[in-house]
Amino acid sequence: MSIIFSPQIKHYLSEFGYIELFGIELYGIVNESFSLDKNDFEGCMVEWTLNERANNNLNPNWIALKFEDDGEMVFFDFENTNAEGEPRIISAIDEGNGYILNDELAEDFGEYLNYLIEEEY
Repeated sequence: MSIIFSPQIKHYLSEFGYIELFGIELYGIVNESFSLDKNDFEGCMVEWTLNERANNNLNPNWIALKFEDDGEMVFFDFENTNAEGEPRIISAIDEGNGYILNDELAEDFGEYLNYLIEEEY
């Protein structure tokens, strides 16, 4: 199975790499920790997603976006895309034998970023 990043995600990764917004870190592609030997995958959506797929039964259609302080994870859900091909944004909880969908947070990445900004103001 392969995932093709949508236009919003391609733009995000090519323009920013990752974002830290109001103390919230949104995963992206970072050069600093790109090594599967370190077990420190924070910040890198590729490393974190591959590690969770290999070790924690992560849905192959989900790509990591953000860790929540309460243990939830936020994912791009490529199993559910809108008419423009943008994946919805979801939260899920690791139940020990895999992640369980908890909530749909936004229709797409742009809507989710807007939500984060409005939440702070």
